[in-house]
Amino acid sequence: MRSGSLVEFWMRFESAIDQQRHTQKKHDNDNRQSSPKLVTQLPIEIHGSRVYTHELFEDFQQEVISSTSGLSARGFSEKDGVEITTLKDGLRGKFFDIHFNPGNYQVNCTCMMFERAGLLCRHIISIFSSNGVSSIPDCYLANRWCKDAVGTTHENADLIDGRQIEMTKLWSEVYEAVGLMRDRC
Repeated sequence: MRSGSLVEFWMRFESAIDQQRHTQKKHDNDNRQSSPKLVTQLPIEIHGSRVYTHELFEDFQQEVISSTSGLSARGFSEKDGVEITTLKDGLRGKFFDIHFNPGNYQVNCTCMMFERAGLLCRHIISIFSSNGVSSIPDCYLANRWCKDAVGTTHENADLIDGRQIEMTKLWSEVYEAVGLMRDRC
């Protein structure tokens, strides 16, 4: 059984936490300083590229791409101002009902992807696109997936302290230099 001092444990713990914080800052900087490559040029994809982190945007983009093909409407009805569309998902070979309220953009799908993962499914994206919804409504932007999730809101994302941005850029450069040195050793 290995034993170590409490001081040694604490120093390793602090080092690990510092590394995690710096890695997070680097990811935050990367998300703010670059834009992912767009495939469809649909307005909802463009909006997703602006608000989602790069990692989540890749998943969202796949749903956007899938929303443009392989789906076919099999039924439509309306009840109390809510449009109910049945889509056949050719990729999955299943039918899904999407309930959409055009008055307030409330929507849900029987695939329940948003409820499970916090990400809009191809079925909802298809309904949004066909109804001219060009951006993801705020109620469907899970904070944990957004670029500005740490300490900001969508309304004040542009008001981030300039010094914090500069420090993030500097840390990014430090990490690149350390990575280059590590590769050489």
